[in-house]
Amino acid sequence: MIRCILFDMDGVLMDSERLHFQLWHRIFADCGVEVAFETYQHCIGSNLDALFIMVRQAYGVDLDAQREALQRRFFADKEAFLRRHGIPEIPKVRETVRQLHRWGYRMAVASSSTPAEIRQCVTYLGLEDCFEALCSGIHAPRPKPAPDVFLMAAEVLGVSPETCLVIEDSRNGTRAAQAAGMCCWGFENPSSGRQDLSAAQWRFQDFDQLRRRVQHLRETE
Repeated sequence: MIRCILFDMDGVLMDSERLHFQLWHRIFADCGVEVAFETYQHCIGSNLDALFIMVRQAYGVDLDAQREALQRRFFADKEAFLRRHGIPEIPKVRETVRQLHRWGYRMAVASSSTPAEIRQCVTYLGLEDCFEALCSGIHAPRPKPAPDVFLMAAEVLGVSPETCLVIEDSRNGTRAAQAAGMCCWGFENPSSGRQDLSAAQWRFQDFDQLRRRVQHLRETE
């Protein structure tokens, strides 16, 4: 029986995956590496280690020595974009999270992003009171597709994994949820590319579908 809902952030609470690619594409291009989205998309849901490993393996370029500087540029460029344009929103996310909160579900964010980025997203959406925990993968021993960040979120909430539902948009994220022993629903976000969501028990295209699915579960429990 589902009692807690764990949300990934990028590609689920905010439509940021294409933005992240555009920023990294420009940064890597300035380093002489033309990264294709078809290659980049396999890193979605994981962390920056996976990104730099991908560049090394797929393009034969080792940028580890420049990593800190490149990360600083990425965060500065992202912050500049968000100041100008705001967080790229996904339709009906606010309303859905609010409704789930009213229905009494305990919720947390479990993301590979930094704590500052997670707080920024949740604050911008005005959903601070809906989430009991904001869990960053940088505090987990292993990145997705390992289950660590989801298990950490369950531990923070004080619940068992089998009572948790994970909402994810990526192959790495859905496999992490599966490895954690949690139910997972996959959000088919076009911005996240052609993600293999086969590890998810159910898939949806918009958050109205998600809300109706949860309502149905409540009525049949």
